[in-house]
Amino acid sequence: MPATVADVMCWSSLIIRPNCLAEKALQIMVEAEAEDLAVVDDEDQFLGIISDYELLKAELLGSLDGDLVSQLMQRQPQRLAPDQPLSDASKLFREARIARAPVVRDGRLLGMLRRQDVLRAMWYQRSDEQATESAVQPPKFLSASAPVESLLAR
Repeated sequence: MPATVADVMCWSSLIIRPNCLAEKALQIMVEAEAEDLAVVDDEDQFLGIISDYELLKAELLGSLDGDLVSQLMQRQPQRLAPDQPLSDASKLFREARIARAPVVRDGRLLGMLRRQDVLRAMWYQRSDEQATESAVQPPKFLSASAPVESLLAR
C-alpha cells in the first residue's frame, strides 16, 4: 500500500491568529525555532501561512513594526489532504517549488508536511528496499587463496 501524506506529516503545527502583530509572530518563531506559522481564524479554519521569509522581508523594508499577520501571510497556499498519496506531495513540492504544505480536511488544519518529511520517508523506503535486496542475495564465499587486501576491500 503506497504511503499517504498522513503517514509522514507532522500532526501538530504552531498557529497564530490573523489579527496578531507580526512582531508577535516573529517572537513565536524565534522561541520555537520554527520557519513558519499556520494562520487560523477564531473557528480554527485555516487561512494561510506566515513564513520567516515574509517576516524577514518586512523587517528589511522597515514595516515589521505595526504590521498584522494578515498583512504578511501567504493566503491560500498549496494544500494537501491527509489521504493523498505521498507521491502527490513529492510532485507538488517539485512543481510548485515549495518547502511545505498544510494538510487540511474540511477547512481545518491537521498539520504540515514538509519537503524534509518526504525526503526522510523516501530514504527509509530506500533503506528498507536495500536491506531486503541484500537479504535475498546468496552469501559470498571467500577463497582461502585470496590475498588479505582483497578480503579487507569487500
